[in-house]
Amino acid sequence: AVVSTQSTGKAESPEKREAEMEKRIQKTVKRNKKISSQSERLIKRLRSKIANSPDLDLPALCPCDPDVLKTGPGLCARNCSYHDNPKAFAQALSSLLACYQS
Repeated sequence: AVVSTQSTGKAESPEKREAEMEKRIQKTVKRNKKISSQSERLIKRLRSKIANSPDLDLPALCPCDPDVLKTGPGLCARNCSYHDNPKAFAQALSSLLACYQS
C-alpha cells in the first residue's frame, strides 16, 4: 500500500514513514536527555550555593517539602509541576536565588 503525503505530494511507503518517525523520536529523546542532564547539573550547582550560604533562608518552591535542598524533580509528588521536570525546577530555583542575592 502506498500513502500519499500532503506536504510533498510524493507517494511514500508506510515502512519509510515509520523509519522517519523513528528517527524523529530518537532525536527528540536524545535532545530531552541532554536538556535533563544540563538541568541536573544546574540544580546541583544551585544547591551547592544554597548549602554554602547558611544565612540564606529560602521559602519552599513547592508544597512537596519546605526545604529546598531536600526537594527536587525526582522527589516531588505526581501532581506537582516540578515532578520529572528538572528544567522547570532549575529555572524556579535559579529565579529564587536571584531574588535573594540582589
